[in-house]
Amino acid sequence: AEIHKGIAGGENSNRRVAGAKAVRVEEGAATKLKMAKDMKEMKKTCANLKEWHEACVKKYGKKWWSVEKIVESEAEWCRRVQKLRLGLGTTGSTAAKGTCCKGGRMLKKGGRGARQSGAGRKDLYR
Repeated sequence: AEIHKGIAGGENSNRRVAGAKAVRVEEGAATKLKMAKDMKEMKKTCANLKEWHEACVKKYGKKWWSVEKIVESEAEWCRRVQKLRLGLGTTGSTAAKGTCCKGGRMLKKGGRGARQSGAGRKDLYR
């Protein structure tokens, strides 16, 4: 018997049950940058491209097209890590060092977000 999730499985909704693992998980920019660097190092040790493709797919457990995008976008991951101050050296806490919670993320990361500036108010609040 096949077990179904959500309404098909007898649940009241398709919402994930508490403690259940999400099916789709995307790595952060810092992780993707490390993956891209590791894959470029692996490329040096492999005899040909096919062997390198197989090694990358086996190591990360993803389809090749997904892995390929990570390698191709290495410059983008590097830019995001520097701009948003991600990865090593950040604790994951949103509070700035020596502060409580008031203005924590704004103080720590300089009020920057992942979105590009654009639509909306053009002049900054003074």
